[in-house]
Amino acid sequence: DFMLLWTERGVDGFCRLTFEDSARPIERFYPYELPRPWGQLGPIGVSQDQRGHGFGAALLDASLRRLHNNGINGCIIDWTTIVDFYAKFGFTPHREYIRMSKSIA
Repeated sequence: DFMLLWTERGVDGFCRLTFEDSARPIERFYPYELPRPWGQLGPIGVSQDQRGHGFGAALLDASLRRLHNNGINGCIIDWTTIVDFYAKFGFTPHREYIRMSKSIA
């Protein structure tokens, strides 16, 4: 499922919603137990020239309400670099990914 941000010029933002019964739920790939029933948000994005106007917050708020209205008890965001943004909505970090690389030339 997707939440879309429509402006006079068309779609300027989106948020993907995943439910347990979605075609590709995160639980298949997520090694930790999630609160049942659970949902997932992300990715979420807003056109670069529309950022800073509260549209991302509005999309996230609407997406969280949609999950709640569908009986969802827990929500995860599997990967993000904008921790402070999500913290405004009550999200807390669960774990961190560490990028590693090695030259094999």
